[in-house]
Amino acid sequence: MPLEEAIPGFLIAGFVTIITGLTLFTLFLWNRKVTPAFIWVIIHFILLTVTFYYGYQAITTNPPQPMASEEHSFLIGMAGVSWILSMFSLGIAIFQFTKIIKRRGA
Repeated sequence: MPLEEAIPGFLIAGFVTIITGLTLFTLFLWNRKVTPAFIWVIIHFILLTVTFYYGYQAITTNPPQPMASEEHSFLIGMAGVSWILSMFSLGIAIFQFTKIIKRRGA
């Protein structure tokens, strides 16, 4: 899919900035209160980065082969699978955080 020349750079810069900031913030919070739920949040960020990679490849590459649509479909499918796993790990993290809150009696 053709994009304007500057758009791919903006996509990468924006995503890397946000993920880096969120990861550093998560590590800061994890340093203050060590709990296994933060591991699942980090796994979520890693899988979200994999999702971005596959999605980015799907929208920016234009393979010259005759079966290019299959290549794009595969990349979008891989992005979908990694996104599902990312959301699953986020769900586990939320579940563990709620268990911690319930134990405190809040």
